[in-house]
Amino acid sequence: MKKQKEGINAFLGEDTSFEGKLSFSGTVRLDGQFKGEIFSRGTLIVGDTAKLEATIRVGRLISSGEIKGSIIARERMEIHAP
Repeated sequence: MKKQKEGINAFLGEDTSFEGKLSFSGTVRLDGQFKGEIFSRGTLIVGDTAKLEATIRVGRLISSGEIKGSIIARERMEIHAP
């Protein structure tokens, strides 16, 4: 079986908002507004224009955006200045 290239599986743009539950595999990048719950064993990238109000449980989190809520990153968490 071929190993898939790692890339972004889904993207929420800067001028987009979403409310609800998000579950995914692989990598997802959020640059817009999100309110709700996020669950994954994969990687969540929160861009510098993102505003999240969420319960987050992911494998890895890379963030330079605004997050309000609880965060659990099982493997790694990186917080960067916007």
